[in-house]
Amino acid sequence: ARTPTEKIERPAAQSAKRPASPSRLMLAGGLALVIIVALYWVFAGGDSNIADRVFPHTKLEAELVEAPGPSLYDAQSDALEHYGRGNLLAHKGRFEDAILEYKQATRLDPAYPHPHRAMGVMYAALGKLQLSLTAYETYLRLAPKAADGKQVREIVASGRTR
Repeated sequence: ARTPTEKIERPAAQSAKRPASPSRLMLAGGLALVIIVALYWVFAGGDSNIADRVFPHTKLEAELVEAPGPSLYDAQSDALEHYGRGNLLAHKGRFEDAILEYKQATRLDPAYPHPHRAMGVMYAALGKLQLSLTAYETYLRLAPKAADGKQVREIVASGRTR
């Protein structure tokens, strides 16, 4: 019997690591080859400048466009937030409050078409036909290729015939 502090000796065959399988060796070799070829492709090039291949700035044909300042992004983000609030209020049946949120969204981002469409729906629900049509027309002007453009044009046309 063994004591708890006595070491267990294993046969040498069990303690030795198994050699890597041939498929793992082939995979490692293939991966190494791909890395070497990629590095050669990037860094070799005879007389050409490596910077032109890694950073092809001189080959760009279009001019760089200056990104809008952070204030534009803030306004668009705030407009989206007000639009979302308006949708929540509309879902709760608070149409007048929803319209106020949609108007705030349009003040922050006048080119944002969706609050105008939503206002068209809200004004129609409140029975304010002329305001509804104006909002729908603004939506179509801002988003002439909107997916629901045909439907909104039909709404406007039927409203104009009343």
